[in-house]
Amino acid sequence: MFVDAPRDGDKALLLFPNGEDRIITLKAGKVTQTKYGAIRHNDILTKSWGEIIETSTGFRVFFQKPTYSEIVYSLFSRKSQVIYEKDVALMLMHSGIGKGSIVGESGVGSGFLTAHILSAIGSKDSYWGYEIREDMAETAVRNLNLLGYDIRDRIIIKDIREGVEERGFQAFFLDLPEPWEAMESIYDSLAASARVVAFVPSTNQIIKTLNYNSVKKKYYIYRVFETMVREYEKDGEAFRPSFFQKVFSGYVMVFLKKSQGD
Repeated sequence: MFVDAPRDGDKALLLFPNGEDRIITLKAGKVTQTKYGAIRHNDILTKSWGEIIETSTGFRVFFQKPTYSEIVYSLFSRKSQVIYEKDVALMLMHSGIGKGSIVGESGVGSGFLTAHILSAIGSKDSYWGYEIREDMAETAVRNLNLLGYDIRDRIIIKDIREGVEERGFQAFFLDLPEPWEAMESIYDSLAASARVVAFVPSTNQIIKTLNYNSVKKKYYIYRVFETMVREYEKDGEAFRPSFFQKVFSGYVMVFLKKSQGD
């Protein structure tokens, strides 16, 4: 019978009696302190995923494998505002990327979206990131090392408005204050079937981007949307929406590249 057991160096999701959760990196011999008492990593490493351990004070804690996204949003350092899961999921879906896709990203920031791009394409070798700030790029590199990606040679420090030398991008993600300026500079680097996905926090930026496109006519405006998620308390006696919600985070625009003759 196949037994899926945690190993030294794995990430583990801990679920505590009050509903709180925490992700830790397992290391033989290490002890993690919590308000419920100490958790010995060896207690987890000698069991299988999905079991229960007891803290030093007798509280029962359930542990399980964390998802890729849970690791990102729990353990990554935040040097800037990040794009939330609800937006990332639809951005990736509408970008059309998959294993082996050649992808560009401008406004790498802390690397939250980058992590999910790399997961979708399966390798850093077809990814290029562009970031104007070196400290942001360093944060992204450190964060992505937690997932086993070394992207220090895949991030270019430059203002993307100066142009892009790399070619053949099948998708390009923009998380910038002026996405319309970047859309002009990346046009020649995009493959014929490329999609551009931009994330912006205000409607003013949407209008300026749409106005740019109405003049240049280099892209087909495919989608403009925002996403909403409403989470609920996990209480069968008082089932209701959670008091704290990630209601608004920003807007997503999806553009398709037109050929020069259109």
